[in-house]
Amino acid sequence: MMTHTFSRFVVLLAGACLVSCHSFELAGTTDHQYMMNDSTQHEIDSAIYRMADPYRSQLMKTMGEIICNTSSPLEKGNPEGALGNFAADVCLEMSNRILSTQQQSKADVAILNNGGLRKSLPQGSVTLSDIFEVFPFENQVVVLTCNGTLVKRIFDFIAVNNGTPISGASFQINRNDHSAETILIGGLPLDTARNYRVVTVDYLANGGDRFTDFATASKREELNIKLRDIMIEYTREQGRTGKVIVPAPSGRIAYVQ
Repeated sequence: MMTHTFSRFVVLLAGACLVSCHSFELAGTTDHQYMMNDSTQHEIDSAIYRMADPYRSQLMKTMGEIICNTSSPLEKGNPEGALGNFAADVCLEMSNRILSTQQQSKADVAILNNGGLRKSLPQGSVTLSDIFEVFPFENQVVVLTCNGTLVKRIFDFIAVNNGTPISGASFQINRNDHSAETILIGGLPLDTARNYRVVTVDYLANGGDRFTDFATASKREELNIKLRDIMIEYTREQGRTGKVIVPAPSGRIAYVQ
């Protein structure tokens, strides 16, 4: 279908610009409406499309790079899923590496959202393109300092909404009132009298997906790195060392009566 081909071309052209352009200026804009259907398929052979030819093969080669391997598919799920667990674990580990090099206190918990994971990771070979498709957004990683009472509210919100990707913590969802119970952070019961460092993405820290409680965090630190970039760094590292990515055991979020 024309729509699919045209969409793919837009992605390729954008990638070509990223690969080849160091700087540019917008000269102007104009608006037109185009009807896209099978009868217009010949229009794909346009001057703009041909202009991208020198970059297309380079882009496809780059995006087709195999960077790691998995033992089984990693998919989203509720209240938890293999893909969400993996993403949250990598976010916490890689963020703590950065914080350690900056001589900052490490984060205790990572909290992401299923909406930010747009595709499953396949079993076997994982390409750079796969990572871009799973993490297409320009989400920046941030660290929030939250008191224990705020953390409890956040986990209650997560429980009401049937879970979300987390790392460094576990809890149970009460089926009757949908509250979070038996909250453990770093293997220890939640202490409402202390502060915790929560790593997440700026989308959630800004209140996205109704995580409005994050706005009351006492401190916010920008790590100046995208979630996608740390995922690429981690998966490439696993590939270079010959390690196969195996889904983490489930059980960090469970239902109880």
